[in-house]
Amino acid sequence: ISFWNDEIKSLSGFEINEIVRVRGYVKQDNLGNAEIRLGRYGAIAKSDEEIGAVKQTERKSERTNINDLTEGSYKEIRAPLLQVFESNVFYEICPTCRSRIKLNESDSFVCEEHGAIEEPEHGLILSGIADDGTGSIRVVFFNENAERLIGMSAKDAKKLFDRKKKLEAIVSLVPIGKEYVFEGRARRNALFDRLEFIINNVKEVNIKKEVELLLNNLGE
Repeated sequence: ISFWNDEIKSLSGFEINEIVRVRGYVKQDNLGNAEIRLGRYGAIAKSDEEIGAVKQTERKSERTNINDLTEGSYKEIRAPLLQVFESNVFYEICPTCRSRIKLNESDSFVCEEHGAIEEPEHGLILSGIADDGTGSIRVVFFNENAERLIGMSAKDAKKLFDRKKKLEAIVSLVPIGKEYVFEGRARRNALFDRLEFIINNVKEVNIKKEVELLLNNLGE
């Protein structure tokens, strides 16, 4: 479940492990998972119902090689970026719910939930090629993960692009050849019929953790 802008105020007074009742609508997040949004008519409230003990779980990803990735798997890979594509890196979003919006037949931006949008904000998307020596794969970064790569917010990146009028001004900020640990999900690109890796988290390589991982693998 995601809360945007003024919706965050609705969380005031809630505590971890409280039972709540949520009304909203379902969308897909960047990884293709179901996500609840409150939207204009949604709400969240405390509930007196009991649903038994709830075990908190944390999604964990196992380290794997690129050539071992399978469709739908949530994994972690360690690889450098060898290339970043100079495709359009910005897309329009609703400033209220952050959903992607497009032009309608009247050349106006419209959000399904919030109607006509006079001044849309912009999301950031980067894509490129990562290669760990076992194989290569197209990797895709949305918003905060793309911001981590370029070291700049989407808003500042858009201002830079508007000044330079060149995508190279944004793409050149990505440190090509630098090794990262990427966490995400492999999905099949229907257009090109090939796997791509949708990044959920970008981490710097931690040498201590890498040594521990290597020693654990040797022990097994």
